[in-house]
Amino acid sequence: MNKNKVTVYVGGRRLMLVSSENEEYIKEIAQKVNDRIDTVAKAYPQLDARGCAVMTALDYADDERKALGKKAELVEQANKVLRQADKQSKQIIELKNQNAELDKKYDELLEKFEDLRKKNSNLTAQYNELKKFLDKQISISAQNKREAEKKAEASKSENSAKERENGKTTEKNPEKAENKGYNKKPIAFGNKENNKKEKAENNFQNKNQFVFGKNNANKPDKNIKDNIIKPETAADVIKKGYVPLRQYSLFDDENK
Repeated sequence: MNKNKVTVYVGGRRLMLVSSENEEYIKEIAQKVNDRIDTVAKAYPQLDARGCAVMTALDYADDERKALGKKAELVEQANKVLRQADKQSKQIIELKNQNAELDKKYDELLEKFEDLRKKNSNLTAQYNELKKFLDKQISISAQNKREAEKKAEASKSENSAKERENGKTTEKNPEKAENKGYNKKPIAFGNKENNKKEKAENNFQNKNQFVFGKNNANKPDKNIKDNIIKPETAADVIKKGYVPLRQYSLFDDENK
């Protein structure tokens, strides 16, 4: 390192200083010391040059001590600020991490929201289609109901007109009405004993249709010849002495 030699004047004395500092800095320091010695000499005129130099050194020592104390305070304050800054930095880092997690959750929620929005849109479209379909069905049903009511009213009116017309026809043509079934007289039946007797005879006659090749049925078959003897009733057959041997059909070749 280069050494600089600088000549200065301090307290009225010429001094040769050797330092690694530049010449301007050395002269500036020497000038400050010289000004302080002059200040002490004016404050304490009883002191000689040596005494003024000592007082000046004491003043600089006091300034240095106070400066160091101030520096320590400043360093402590700086350290405190640094500690707070470090704490805040950690908090900032935690907040950044939380912010990153919140951003991730926000993205997930945003994606879910988009899915729900699409589903809502699809459901809304389906709801609108179903609503249109139901409105159409309700309209068709109402129209069909009105048409059915109109048909029922028309049919009722037509039936009423027919009934009135039939009533008028009956009043004008009582014989025709009687032939169609109007004003029919009840059929008179005999007493219960005669009816029972007649019913028993008819049953007996139906069960015994053939006696010795003779047909006893009330209603003759078209294929039976007219010359076959037909007793009127089963009672007449018994009175004449005919006894039914077996029942078979005249048209059954195997039983002939």
